[in-house]
Amino acid sequence: MVHLLKVTDIYGVEPLKDKVEDTIIKSPYISISVHNVCEILIWSKECKAPQLRNYCEQYIRSNEDLIIEQRLEYCANAEDENERSQMLELLFSVNNDIKN
Repeated sequence: MVHLLKVTDIYGVEPLKDKVEDTIIKSPYISISVHNVCEILIWSKECKAPQLRNYCEQYIRSNEDLIIEQRLEYCANAEDENERSQMLELLFSVNNDIKN
């Protein structure tokens, strides 16, 4: 669905883009969770998808401690330093976006 969201942004198909955002948020088959909300937030910003962005930001605010705990655990289990750095950078980036 995220790839479809990107295509709707590239070609400016706003009605479909709104529908895709709504589907990502409400679908029982696509689950926004502590495991993927940071990535989905970044995609929503890249695709200029305000409905999805607002949902992700609200989700992160509501689950901030759990998300931080999960991300730090990912970092501890990262295969290499580059992967660990990317995860920490993502966490700090998302945290700064939410705070501002």
